[in-house]
Amino acid sequence: MYQTSSVVTSGPRIREDETTRANRRGDPIGTAVRRGAAVVVSVFAMGAMLFGGSTSASAATNGTATSRGFTCGVDAYFGHGRQVRANFPQMTSTGGSNELVWWQPDLRTWNGSSWVRYPDVKPWYHASAGLGGVFSPWFDPRGTAMFAVYFNNLPAGSYALVDHYFWSNGTSADAWSLVNGGYFCTYP
Repeated sequence: MYQTSSVVTSGPRIREDETTRANRRGDPIGTAVRRGAAVVVSVFAMGAMLFGGSTSASAATNGTATSRGFTCGVDAYFGHGRQVRANFPQMTSTGGSNELVWWQPDLRTWNGSSWVRYPDVKPWYHASAGLGGVFSPWFDPRGTAMFAVYFNNLPAGSYALVDHYFWSNGTSADAWSLVNGGYFCTYP
C-alpha cells in the first residue's frame, strides 16, 4: 500500500549555497582535489523546463548525467512511514572508454526561509558507465548492488532532492531532481 504525498510545482526558489556544497561529506576523492579539477554545473527550474521536465547536467568533458527524479510516499506495508525514494541517474562517460561514475542523493527540507540538508546523509554510490550510459548495477560503498535509495520515517514538511554527480577524471556536477513535474513534495 503506497500513498503519494502532495506535490507542489511552485513556491520558494530552490538554491544550494556555497557553504553546503563546500562541506559536502563523503566526497570520493577529497574536497581539495575536486575544487581544483571540477567544473560545477547547476541546472535550475528554468533549464529543466526547457529540456522537457528532466534535469540534466553536463560535465566539462562531455560526460552527462540525467536525473531519474524521486518519489514521495507513505509506506504502510513495511512501516517506513513517510519516505522519499531517490532513483539512480543515467550517466555517460567523459571520454571514449568505460569509467567509474559516482552519485550522491542529498535530501533537503524547507525550514521556513531556505532549503537545508536533512540529517540523514547518504554515501556516494558508484557504477560503470560508457558512452551509452551506465551498464552495471549501482553499488553502495560496501559493494552491495542497489536499486534505489530511501529516506524513511520523515517528519511532516517539504522535501527536495539535489543530485551530486562525479566522474573519474575529477569532474563534478549538481542538479535539482524532479518529483512528478515539480521540485519538492510536502507531507502534512
